[in-house]
Amino acid sequence: MGSPVNQMHAAFAGADPVFYERPGQGGGESTGRFGPDSERDWSSWAQVTDDHWTHWHPLRRDLPEQGWKVHVSTVPAQAHDVLRRVSAYCHSSQLTFKHLRDEPTLGRAMSKDADRASAGKFIAIFPATDAELHDCLVDLETVLIGTVGPYVLSDVRWNESSLYLRYGGFRRLSVVKDGMPVPAIRDLRSGELVPDVRAPGFYVPPWAHITEFLRPQIRRRHDIAPPEGFPQILGVLHHSNAGGVYLAEVDETRVVLKEARPHSGWTPDGRDAVDRLFDERRTLASLSGAVNVPRPLGTFSSEGHHFLVLDHIEGTSLVEAVIHCNPAGGR
Repeated sequence: MGSPVNQMHAAFAGADPVFYERPGQGGGESTGRFGPDSERDWSSWAQVTDDHWTHWHPLRRDLPEQGWKVHVSTVPAQAHDVLRRVSAYCHSSQLTFKHLRDEPTLGRAMSKDADRASAGKFIAIFPATDAELHDCLVDLETVLIGTVGPYVLSDVRWNESSLYLRYGGFRRLSVVKDGMPVPAIRDLRSGELVPDVRAPGFYVPPWAHITEFLRPQIRRRHDIAPPEGFPQILGVLHHSNAGGVYLAEVDETRVVLKEARPHSGWTPDGRDAVDRLFDERRTLASLSGAVNVPRPLGTFSSEGHHFLVLDHIEGTSLVEAVIHCNPAGGR
């Protein structure tokens, strides 16, 4: 396999139609700007917009350094309405929040090559206390009925809603790791700043407080079991925001298992990973026997994720073939 895509490349390439530019600094005006509920008075709120986010903070409220933050996911067609609903709630509850600045930024955050550690996060909310966190989750679960969004891989899901949670920093703190500054939180045991782990997997620092109403949600995440007959995964061939591609085994026979995450991995034609996986299955089935292509052997679904089982065929990867035939390589 080739080297993984640097997740910053897509953001810098999409910032300007001609030049490779820092996000938000391109020559053209930002399109599809997101804004909060226009029926509310935001004059007593501080607003700051950076390369990716627009931040909103009530002027008379203090924000802790860290805690449990709530993320709201969405799909492009619902984004403006979701922000209207959530921002109205945050206004009435005096909760600090931020949202992606515009439609192109959301598109990059939901694309196939988006950073899996942050993909799907459209709005982040920062409750200051356990009580505010509980009310926020319970109330917004009702407010957002009928909305959908991708699973945020770094978080734990709140029931079956489009709300997700992780413990992390509320303020911009940093610490040096391997010679580079990285986001930081404070170890409550020592008071020292430590890296704020941001990975495509749920993680809670061992010293972080977990309030009781979150424990069932966390247990549920860890208790998810694969469906009956699911292939035994032997290794990872590729990961992207659309899902994984795995080397697997069924009855001692090697197969390839392709995963499609719902509402993730969007392409410019408006299809998500699940749409494309179903198209791939139909196409391969129609070609089976006519040309040497992998045969679709079966499908599975779990927690909304869809999986396609394919023949495992030995061969040369496209990256290797391109390198091998490149005139610059002397071939």
